[in-house]
Amino acid sequence: MSDEPLVIVGAGLAGSATALLLARGGRPPPLLLERTLQTEPRLCGEFISAEAAQMLTRLGVDALALGGQPTRRLRVASGRRVIEAELPFTAIGLTRRTLDSALQQQAQAAGVRLLRGQRVSVQRVGNAVDPFVLQLPDAAEIRTPTLMLATGKTDLAPLPRRPLREPEPLVGMRLHLKLAPSQARAIEGHVEVVLTRNGYGGLQPVEGGRVNLCLLMQRDPSRPRPADLLAALRTDCSLLAERLEGAQVMPEPPETIYRVPYGHLHQASPSDPPGLWRLGDQAAVIPSFTGDGMAIALHSATLAAHTLLDGKTAGDYHRGLRADLQAQIRRAHGLYRFGRQPAGQAVMLALLQRFPLLLRFIAAMTRVPASALRM
Repeated sequence: MSDEPLVIVGAGLAGSATALLLARGGRPPPLLLERTLQTEPRLCGEFISAEAAQMLTRLGVDALALGGQPTRRLRVASGRRVIEAELPFTAIGLTRRTLDSALQQQAQAAGVRLLRGQRVSVQRVGNAVDPFVLQLPDAAEIRTPTLMLATGKTDLAPLPRRPLREPEPLVGMRLHLKLAPSQARAIEGHVEVVLTRNGYGGLQPVEGGRVNLCLLMQRDPSRPRPADLLAALRTDCSLLAERLEGAQVMPEPPETIYRVPYGHLHQASPSDPPGLWRLGDQAAVIPSFTGDGMAIALHSATLAAHTLLDGKTAGDYHRGLRADLQAQIRRAHGLYRFGRQPAGQAVMLALLQRFPLLLRFIAAMTRVPASALRM
């Protein structure tokens, strides 16, 4: 059994950024454990907001230099209606495989130890005296007083998240597409949100001439294959039908997830094990239409690193994160719930068609507040 001062499980955005900031802050470099053998695609809209781009720059990652695609306008489409407005910032589209790899390299250059292929189980949960005991696939055990969970939407037993509301029975899916040349030109510089009878999706250009299509839909056992689902979606939205005309699905397995706990925001409790820190989606899950999930992940990393380096506790961190994000997530979840209903979609589209600048207002109100950011 080996002792580690700090262990981070999950080398995605939140885990890698936290490890990097702690190593730069003068602490002994943390041990970063990742279950995959190589950096893989993740279920994500791959939309980097201005706040997220600024945080990445501070971490030494230039999203544009990595091939990221600038995004300056937003389109919302339903049926045959299309509404368009400028974003209140310039965003960037970049695949998570490229972005996560860049952050992991920065962390390793700062002295962080990254171990891959580590499907971790928790053998014992820490308390004030007894630290966490983790078991690795080779039966080796690690003991640490400080455990940071950055496992995304996957819970680590016996430390699951405790959502305040039951997740809806919806399926999330992410595909990469190669659009026909005319459609690739039409979407250049835009992110597109499409509303359908059974859910919604987003189209975001990323590097390599590809487009990310991320969907959140009602589960339909009769259409288990991505091709079946895309064929059905063509009938719901004319803009999506145009984009999919002549499109090729990239030869990589689609990322899927079931029952996403939108609106989850961890609340510090006396029952929380001391030394347990939740990062990224383990701490907060905002509805995907906002495009702010990556900014929240990076903000959680920044706040956790600063809190720990200041000698404060996990409880201090979780209370601070909740104060930073509570209003934002409440607004986003309210819009999400309203827009999930056909009547709500109709009202929203009518308002947006009459007042397109509302899109800018909604985008601004569902961002991590500038007052909370620690760059």
